[in-house]
Amino acid sequence: MPEIKTIHLNLHSSATAKPEADHIDHQWPSTIFPHLQLNMIYSALLESSDEEESVRGLSPFFIYSTGSIQVLCITDAEMVKEVGLCTSPNLGKPSYLSKDRGPLLGLGILSTSGSIWAHQRKIIAPELYLDKVKSMVNLMVDSTTSTVESWEVGIKSEGQIAGINVDEDLRRLSADIISRACFGSNFSQGRHIFSKLRTLQKLMTNQTIGVPGSRHMPTKINREIWRLEKEIQSMILEVVKRRVEASYEKDLLQIILEGAKNYGDHVDNNQSLDMTRDKIIVDNWKNIYFAFHETTAITASWSLMLLAANPEWQARARAQLAMVIQETLRLYPPAAFVIREALEEIKLKHIVIPKGVDIQIPISILHQIPSLWGSS
Repeated sequence: MPEIKTIHLNLHSSATAKPEADHIDHQWPSTIFPHLQLNMIYSALLESSDEEESVRGLSPFFIYSTGSIQVLCITDAEMVKEVGLCTSPNLGKPSYLSKDRGPLLGLGILSTSGSIWAHQRKIIAPELYLDKVKSMVNLMVDSTTSTVESWEVGIKSEGQIAGINVDEDLRRLSADIISRACFGSNFSQGRHIFSKLRTLQKLMTNQTIGVPGSRHMPTKINREIWRLEKEIQSMILEVVKRRVEASYEKDLLQIILEGAKNYGDHVDNNQSLDMTRDKIIVDNWKNIYFAFHETTAITASWSLMLLAANPEWQARARAQLAMVIQETLRLYPPAAFVIREALEEIKLKHIVIPKGVDIQIPISILHQIPSLWGSS
């Protein structure tokens, strides 16, 4: 069995020796997440006596740590399915989402488990049913038309050839749509809040999770994060205050306000100690930013890239739009991982997972395993 240094060198040489491609290479996960690819190969070597055969495949299970957090990474399709269908209270959201990533996610629907999550889902989920989404089509068309027209004006002013920052424009478009859908007539304030959240998100990408006490240290980045967190909270609560004082619109903001009023009646006392009406409202608005705004912008950006790289797809896309979107989501999923934490000891498939271990599903790698999707 080769030493780990040899594997490192082989991976490095294969990456540097790769010639410039005349097409877009969709095999990006091994470049962005080389530590996962390396661990999968090394685990396969440990499990197999046939060295050559094991290198061809990747181990569907391996354990690694980030700081003090122990992570079980899985790409086994049956086990991934079991995690997705698991309704046991022993499996929930990892605690670092509400701690290390607290300024971004707080105790909103994306970072909580148990009765807190159930109550928040009961409030928000009905607003995302298909009939409600269809009612937003007109505002989506209006916002998108405005963006396309701005591109046309820019191209015309530059003599039919112009550079367009599509990624940022689509982020603004996504923010505009969700602001109109969620804040109603206060949509301009919503866009300003989303802009602040984007700045906060960029700052927090420089922080490592799983290092005890690091989020409490008064570093330059932490102080800026704390300042932005307070500013965003004040901005959201100011919108809420104006909404309470005025005649209200029946938008998502109003739905969350009404749901926050009777929060204590639906949540276990032990779980509700850290929650207040204001925190429910603020944290869920942060979650909405990531659940709706960020994911939509990322998927739209990659969809346009694929259509631009394959002009022949454009005619087919009009007839097979769902297929194009699904393939975009497979190749470029907006979320890199699905992560759960064993809140108590739990058995999944044939593995007993101790309490406190995080379970990580690397979606981008899972979506490109040939045995699941075919060689093409």
